[in-house]
Amino acid sequence: MRGAGFGLVGLLLCGAIIFYMMWGEGGSAQTSLEAKKHSEEIVNKVSGRDEQGAAVTAAISFEDAPKGLLVKSITPGSALEKKYGLKVGDIVLEAGPLELKAQPSPQESIQLAYARDDTLVVMRGVQKITLPNDRNVGVAPPTPSVAIPTPAPAPADTTPPAPPVKRTNPQGQAHDLLKKIESH
Repeated sequence: MRGAGFGLVGLLLCGAIIFYMMWGEGGSAQTSLEAKKHSEEIVNKVSGRDEQGAAVTAAISFEDAPKGLLVKSITPGSALEKKYGLKVGDIVLEAGPLELKAQPSPQESIQLAYARDDTLVVMRGVQKITLPNDRNVGVAPPTPSVAIPTPAPAPADTTPPAPPVKRTNPQGQAHDLLKKIESH
């Protein structure tokens, strides 16, 4: 009977160790879940999908415009709004190197540009801008609420330069140069 008790305790201890290794701090199951989450983020990004796995163009509606696509609505906080700063009224002209009007499926071109980290060329009002680089063009810069004091300029150095020393001896010139360096 005594041997059975030790066997049972040994099995329980072994199970606890396995449980800790799988689910405990730094366990392989926890690491696997983190790796799965990271790989899903990468796959979604490369396939032009947001964090939930939906196509990034699902959160935006377009209408044909003379030279591209007019943004009719966009979900605030969506992937395209975060990355490019697209706004209602923008006309998307180019997605990466491609002109949208020349593409059979312009929305897929925008999704592909998102996946490849390409830029979008957009008409915002009367300005042609590249997103995400020029996303704040046409937006007034914030005005500071508190005046920021500017430091006074440093006083100019008024010490006269040392007169040049003329020597024909190279060692003496090197010695004088070292003295100048040491004095500064």
